[in-house]
Amino acid sequence: MNNSKDHFFLDTSTQINRGWADEEIKNKIRADLFKKKLRCSIYVEREYRARVLNTLINIYNILRKSEDIEVAKKRTEKLKQEGIFDTLTCNVISRLYN
Repeated sequence: MNNSKDHFFLDTSTQINRGWADEEIKNKIRADLFKKKLRCSIYVEREYRARVLNTLINIYNILRKSEDIEVAKKRTEKLKQEGIFDTLTCNVISRLYN
């Protein structure tokens, strides 16, 4: 029988941070999950996909409405400073622009 310490049930925030957080957080998650059998519910999987997709749609709309990438960067920086974007969106944006 498997020990429950060998399994980890992922929630949405852990799923998102595994792929989109800064390196320090991702490394901590990797260490915590090392050699564990990972599980998640279909609800969490779908919620993750929806959050990532909505983030990408928002970023796409900003890029589409901007004359060039520099204008898009300025718009997104302003929105980040105003607290309009969540952490996921800010992390995706920083990857795109760097």
